[in-house]
Amino acid sequence: KRKYIQAAKTLIVREVVNLIAKKDSSGQKEGEESVKRVRGQRRCGRYGEAGHNARTCAVEI
Repeated sequence: KRKYIQAAKTLIVREVVNLIAKKDSSGQKEGEESVKRVRGQRRCGRYGEAGHNARTCAVEI
């Protein structure tokens, strides 16, 4: 899948480099550490109990 940066006019190489640099730097600011996300505990789809899912649920219907 291709992404087009700008379709309205012809870009100069310097403009392309600036746009790419701006896009790359937008994710994380200088001096900041990335925040790690912790997953929530798995829940059963049938009863909503934590610790297992519907496939491994011990309760029979």
